[in-house]
Amino acid sequence: MNILIYFPYNQRTVEQQSVMEMFVKNGHTVYLLTLSPVGQLHTIVTQFGVNAFSSNVGENITIKSVYKNVRFLITFCKQYKIDVVFAHQQICVLPLLFAKYFIKAKTFYTRHNTDEDYANNPTKAKWLNKIVNAGSKKIIAPSNIVYNFLQKTDGVSPKKLLRINYGYNFEQYEKPNNLVASTIRQQYSAELLIISVARLVPAKRHIKMFTIIKQLINDGLDCKFICLSTGIMQNELQQWIDNNKMSNHISLLGVKKNVLDYLATADVLLHLSQTEASNSVVKEAGLVKKAAILCKGVGDFEDYIQHKKNGFLVDKENPELEAISILKEMYTNKQLLLQLGNNAYLTITNTFDIKNVEQQYLQLLNDNKR
Repeated sequence: MNILIYFPYNQRTVEQQSVMEMFVKNGHTVYLLTLSPVGQLHTIVTQFGVNAFSSNVGENITIKSVYKNVRFLITFCKQYKIDVVFAHQQICVLPLLFAKYFIKAKTFYTRHNTDEDYANNPTKAKWLNKIVNAGSKKIIAPSNIVYNFLQKTDGVSPKKLLRINYGYNFEQYEKPNNLVASTIRQQYSAELLIISVARLVPAKRHIKMFTIIKQLINDGLDCKFICLSTGIMQNELQQWIDNNKMSNHISLLGVKKNVLDYLATADVLLHLSQTEASNSVVKEAGLVKKAAILCKGVGDFEDYIQHKKNGFLVDKENPELEAISILKEMYTNKQLLLQLGNNAYLTITNTFDIKNVEQQYLQLLNDNKR
């Protein structure tokens, strides 16, 4: 079969890479088409035998961009005789809804979020999701929380929904560079080094995490907090750091390509996001044997994280006191952190291996031969 992965972004994503590699290994011809220009993702998947392209239209939703993407997608699918399209994110599904009437391919939409868009721009999110949900014949939910959200909040019929976990070929991750990790640790030297890898947006709740770090410092703990990624709150968060005289303890480091080096050098991942689908960073932390502090009732964390066995779960609405207590305990009990990190590694690699979802994807393809 000729399979198209229709994806917005051009950055490395091991989950998508793993699915494409799996299809190729099973004898299918795979194409990647992104809205973003050709980038790192294209370079990586080409090595697996994927044919990688970009529409170069960009990721903004306008009447003009949707029209351009519709025309490009129709031409692309006809030229390469695409049999199946897996579209990711609403921004890719929107042009697919128009293009599908002019192509022969079966189409699937993978939903990667729940209510974050409703908090940021509720009117736009409401209508966009209403359109793409109504127009999509089959929607893939990567976690139970997304599956339930689509039914209970968005009102999608369960007949439309398919439940398939994210799957990873963990061998695609480069092993952390011990020398680089050691250098990072020296640069941010502290008895307890805490890390966050999350977009600097309201839903990730960095201010709550900053407040926790400030309290630990006030209580006399030698700790530092490094934050990777960027976002619309960057200036606001930096101002908070400056106003609270925390620049020696909290650092905004921007986007890093070698995320695993940073995760490997840290002691624990602090991730207090209030909304998720199925977070990849927590899995990457587990891959380098680091435990994470997470919120209950968010994403699929409770499907595979057990409190004080392979990670930590705190109250979603008021996580600060519990997180402070956990970090204080970890400060004097590094052995427990090591044990939980080892347990997290075993859980993550066993639960999210690409082999666990391979047959589900292949069954979808077989069903569409009929």
